Amino acid sequence: MDSRTVTVSGSVDGSATVIVYAADGTTVLGSTNVTGDSGVATPYQVTLPAYADDAATSQTIEVGGLLGGSGIPQVKRTFNLPASNFGLTVTSPTEGEALDSRTVVFSGAGADGSTVNVLDSKGDPIPGTTDAVVSDGSWTTTGTYADDATVDQTVSVNQVSNGAGHGTVIRSFTLPAPALFPAPVITSPTNGQALTGSTVTFTGTGKPGANIALIIAPTAALKAQAKAKAAPAKPTDPIVVDPTSGIWTVTLALQPNDYTAVATEVTLDSDGNLIAIISEPSAPVEFTLAAAAVTPVVVVTPTTPTTTAATSASGTLAETGLDATALAGLSALLLLAGAVLVLVRRKRHTS
Repeated sequence: MDSRTVTVSGSVDGSATVIVYAADGTTVLGSTNVTGDSGVATPYQVTLPAYADDAATSQTIEVGGLLGGSGIPQVKRTFNLPASNFGLTVTSPTEGEALDSRTVVFSGAGADGSTVNVLDSKGDPIPGTTDAVVSDGSWTTTGTYADDATVDQTVSVNQVSNGAGHGTVIRSFTLPAPALFPAPVITSPTNGQALTGSTVTFTGTGKPGANIALIIAPTAALKAQAKAKAAPAKPTDPIVVDPTSGIWTVTLALQPNDYTAVATEVTLDSDGNLIAIISEPSAPVEFTLAAAAVTPVVVVTPTTPTTTAATSASGTLAETGLDATALAGLSALLLLAGAVLVLVRRKRHTS
């Protein structure tokens, strides 16, 4: 059945009275006097009172009646009612609605005196919501999603009465993209700084606990709008802004060159893959890196001194697998298909 209001129909002698009984065969649920010709099979309908919300889904009835003062043999019928939501409905948000705020008003109708909760896919209450008491047939509660909550959301709205569940509605909707946080800052190296060596330590500040994506490109390539593809990459550990100090740091091996670096804050999934950019980009920092001077190695035998030639660093940056297009729009630097994108993952500080 698709309704808790059940209609019994069939045909019987046109002068009969049809009576529908409960499963006990004696409790009358409904009846009708058939208007037809005696001895002629005539259609009839008996609409029963709606079954209560707490009535079992499996129901049995006995259909009998009277004809010419005698009883009509009863016919048993068993059927299933639809599960009841005990009057629970959700009017806001609507299914599939695209919301314009991360503060969401959940509302609807229900059975007076019961409570309604709104849970996420893990069974936890949506932040800010409370168990709403149904009053005058309606309920409402408001929750606010965090800025790093995913855009696509599904909740279960549950009605509870006397400790028992009395209806559930599953509702899906989309949140607006979060506003971007202020840009992180690269404090080291400084703009225009000349460095020596094979590694560079990048330090900066940002939102405590945030992950930092560090984007590095040779300055000449940037200015020339180079189109060479970056080397394939695979990340290790995230650069995490220290929750206490608000400082982040990472050391990378680089080839001697002129570089430009930009940092931004991002969210990552449990596998360390980029989900979304959550901040404005930092101001670009340009710096140069020269190879460190190499002390000659003197060989005693043979007697002619031999100087070991300086060799450059491998030139392999910390790998990421992050496609340049994922960061499009950060700045002119990120419009370069050839920019080397570095999303180094460093374990969260515990000290």
